[in-house]
Amino acid sequence: MLVQVQGERFATMRRLFPDERTLVRVLGAFGDATRDDLRALGQAQERHDLHTLTEIAHKLKSACAQVDDADAARVLDLLEDAASMGSSPPLLASLVDDVLVRVGRLADDVDAFIASHESRGR
Repeated sequence: MLVQVQGERFATMRRLFPDERTLVRVLGAFGDATRDDLRALGQAQERHDLHTLTEIAHKLKSACAQVDDADAARVLDLLEDAASMGSSPPLLASLVDDVLVRVGRLADDVDAFIASHESRGR
């Protein structure tokens, strides 16, 4: 099932980067940057830094859209709006938790995709 999800999720990236080596390299950079952004998002949440929450949510929303993860992009859009409007800490915490789970799964899928290609020697 993971392969089917990956195929759907990375369809746009496959069209943009039909060469598998390039695709793996680009997705690797995406995965690294995404994990860094998730750490920064958690730290911004702890500090209740609304400006940084808004910026990171916007950045991650664009990144998730590029890899066809519309559900994660939708939650990130909600977080971006909530942070920019100064929503309540419990709402922001709930949205950040949702983002950390959803985007964390996406990063795990990226890692699995890369690992499957590395094991094939590509």
